[in-house]
Amino acid sequence: MIREGITSCPAVIYSEDKRDGKLLTTFLLGLTYLILGCVQKLPSSTVSLLGAQLGPSQEKIKIHMMITFSIRQMGYICGFVCGGAAFDYFILPMEKQVMISFMLVIMALSCLFLPFFTSMLRIGIVLFISGVSMTFVSTGINTYVMDLYGVNSNTGIQFIYAWNLLGKFITYMATRIDYQKFSISPNITVSYENRREVFTKLFISYSTLGAFITLLALAWICLYRFSPREYQSHVPFDDSRQEKTTLGFQTLAVVTTVPMLISAAFLDFVYELLIRTYATNKLGRTVRKHENVISFYYISMVLGRQIAIVIAYKLLTPSWMISLDLLVQLFAACLMPLLHKFEDTLLWVVTGLVGLSSASLVPSTLAWLNSHIMITGKIIGSMYAASIITLMTVPIWLDETLLDDPEAPLYYMLLVPLFYATIFAIQIFLFRRERNLKSAIQESSDSQQIRRILETISRQGTHTGSRAPGEIRRAYTVP
Repeated sequence: MIREGITSCPAVIYSEDKRDGKLLTTFLLGLTYLILGCVQKLPSSTVSLLGAQLGPSQEKIKIHMMITFSIRQMGYICGFVCGGAAFDYFILPMEKQVMISFMLVIMALSCLFLPFFTSMLRIGIVLFISGVSMTFVSTGINTYVMDLYGVNSNTGIQFIYAWNLLGKFITYMATRIDYQKFSISPNITVSYENRREVFTKLFISYSTLGAFITLLALAWICLYRFSPREYQSHVPFDDSRQEKTTLGFQTLAVVTTVPMLISAAFLDFVYELLIRTYATNKLGRTVRKHENVISFYYISMVLGRQIAIVIAYKLLTPSWMISLDLLVQLFAACLMPLLHKFEDTLLWVVTGLVGLSSASLVPSTLAWLNSHIMITGKIIGSMYAASIITLMTVPIWLDETLLDDPEAPLYYMLLVPLFYATIFAIQIFLFRRERNLKSAIQESSDSQQIRRILETISRQGTHTGSRAPGEIRRAYTVP
């Protein structure tokens, strides 16, 4: 099969097994996703510092920061949509490497400029640009690893998501203690000396991250410029799987996967709020105690994703990993009513189980879908954009629910896995039906082909039998 890239002559497409340099490329993909985790987590970890940058009065800071972070989420959506289209349009790996490098430079510049701005509009614009570049690169990383490994991409997907979470965890732990004093008293007036200290901390944090991003961009440029020919960066990835899938089945698979992704990301997105609310309202725990529990949750997630890499490589398929995750989540939810009797022990157990099980659910969902259809940039971008739009509405109704019913965290932790399991069961039925249908069509096609061959042989035999013996001997005599 021949395809023509934007920056090269027509090239033959090879299968994924014939490409060299997978280990180095995967390591660079994982390192990039780690940095993206840092970029995603740092603004929320330094929200009190960013608020202090807005001025000496703290009265409207909360509203202003909500607006700026909403602008950032709009950037997320734009980045997913634009990244999905761009990484499908530029088909050569070397072109994808250039795009990743360019967007990393944009991301680094946004980190360097952010500490110098003190108005809501400017901070919002910088966060918007940062959000666009982050999700643009995220879309590219996801599609790159799936194209690199094809249908057997489970291990690669688990690897990059493990590193992404590691980046978030490093950022969370690095900023948790040092910046805590700026969030204890939100109604105080920020003095000039405090604002200088705030700027210094912001500058150190964001400039350090910007420097790492710049080095990472240089690494991608080096891969583009100096990678050996055996890496086949000038050769498009194999997309023959896409031709074997009907548009109707592909659409159905994507539409049913979106609510699964939202459900999988829900606990990761709101568990910190759920456990803080439950621990405060129901168990009467102090801020310090449930902050330690939340830290343990992130540690469990990091450990869970590292374990998931090994499991995906040697032990379980995506479907079995999903099933195991759901069972553990449901078991953890069933333990929550017992927290009143065994508070100190079970709260840690439940937190650890939820962290371990939810760690691999999102990457396993993507690997499960990729094993049945080819996930393109547009597909991954549209799915994540839909997830972001849905999750943006979560704080609006979640806060009201948690205030009205202290038992709400228990219900969410029980119903969300059940909802996911229901959609997952439907998908298993649909995917199995599609596979059986393809097998039946293939068998029918093979039968028709065999029938045509037999008919041809029969006609040739009849024609040969009607010929004179002398003609038959002459026909089979070697001159």
